[in-house]
Amino acid sequence: MSNLQNRIKGPQHTYTRFLCLLCVVFFVGSGLGVNLPVVAGQNESGQNNTTGLTENPSSYVNNPPGELEVHGPGAHGTTNELKSDLLTKLNLRVDLKNETVKEKASGFAVKHPGDCTIEQVCAIFGYLKCGDLTTNGWKNTSHTRGTNEWNYANYTLIQGLKYKCSGFGDCSDFAILISALIESIGGTTRIVLVNNTTTGNHAYTEVYLGNSSNSQDVIQYLKQEYSTDKIYTDNNNSDPEDVWLNLDWSADYPGGLLHLGSEDGAYEINRQPHKTQVTLPENYDHVIDGIELVNKGQYDDAIKELKYVLGKNENLSDAWVALGFARVNKNIHEHRNNYTEVINDYNRAIELNRNYAIAWVDKGQALHLQGNYSESIDAFDKATEIYPTLALGWYLKGLNYVDLGMQEEAFDTDTAIKMYERSIQAFDKAIELKLNPQYAANAKNKQRDVLSRMQLLPKPKGESMP
Repeated sequence: MSNLQNRIKGPQHTYTRFLCLLCVVFFVGSGLGVNLPVVAGQNESGQNNTTGLTENPSSYVNNPPGELEVHGPGAHGTTNELKSDLLTKLNLRVDLKNETVKEKASGFAVKHPGDCTIEQVCAIFGYLKCGDLTTNGWKNTSHTRGTNEWNYANYTLIQGLKYKCSGFGDCSDFAILISALIESIGGTTRIVLVNNTTTGNHAYTEVYLGNSSNSQDVIQYLKQEYSTDKIYTDNNNSDPEDVWLNLDWSADYPGGLLHLGSEDGAYEINRQPHKTQVTLPENYDHVIDGIELVNKGQYDDAIKELKYVLGKNENLSDAWVALGFARVNKNIHEHRNNYTEVINDYNRAIELNRNYAIAWVDKGQALHLQGNYSESIDAFDKATEIYPTLALGWYLKGLNYVDLGMQEEAFDTDTAIKMYERSIQAFDKAIELKLNPQYAANAKNKQRDVLSRMQLLPKPKGESMP
């Protein structure tokens, strides 16, 4: 029995992952995310020291971005402008009436149906960060030294497509573009400007989730979606009940770690009396019901429930992953070794969202159970490429290399040792990340086992064992 199979068999032979996608019985922690230590608002004088630029009379893409002479230190410079002027300029750059941006945003809404759902927000963030089948992810570039250039959202989008990437520019360009895309699907966003002594001036977008009560389900969704126990939000606002989710380009996922500093201001885009709450995906409650049935060992009922969901919305990637989850549990419970349908389910989820890291992890586990170790490694590689701080991905990759090493021992000792060395490297990464103590503890134990096993193998000529 493989290391992965030992790992995933538990009570009732249930295929489980700690903090796995949608597996609600394994989640811990409070409903709300971690509040960021920043406060939005003006200073006492009503003024703000931050970046800015001159207004451009037109927002079409063929008009170049404006520039503003620098009057102070920092990569982007500083200006002494009224907060209202900066707000006007940011709204101009977001450019909500631009058809190019609206058309791009509508593609996410069509592929992931619903009224401003968190699935749509995640899909937009994932596309900008990592790209898709035909487009590379975001390329971070700096603007001309000594000037501050905030590009229009449509300019960033079209220039990105020209160079086959989702967009390019600095943090402010990313913030403006993601704000424009989310506003175009009905979301409420604001752009936060901060500065610190390490990274200089910095900008990132936040999306309004709702209040401290009705945003909890969405935060829990994010924890499940990205296999993490920490989602960073900001509810230090003029209305303390408001909860905003950070979408910093430097984070691995929505609500991930960002660059902190003293806040220059939070500038709400397209300010209206009513803010739109981000919702869960359509029919997501049925997905949860299906997962709960799996955890009760009612596999056939779970599969029936999830097929019902997909009959109503075949574009719900979470439902495809949950269906694979149900089927693989049933396979293990009934001692079957046919994972073709399971892998097809995960492939459907990945077709809908190429940047769905947990779907790649699940596919990797199913491939491993099928005995296809090489493709399993490829899937884990893709997961950790999309989401570099996914400790689970690195840990399972390490287990996969251990099994590859054991398989090779009888045929090629040198290759076996290489596999073991790669497993140690993957476990090192899991330990380094420390996102979950269980991952780190298990990785350390397995690392010791691998080192002991390597000591028993014949040493390659001219080399010594670690």
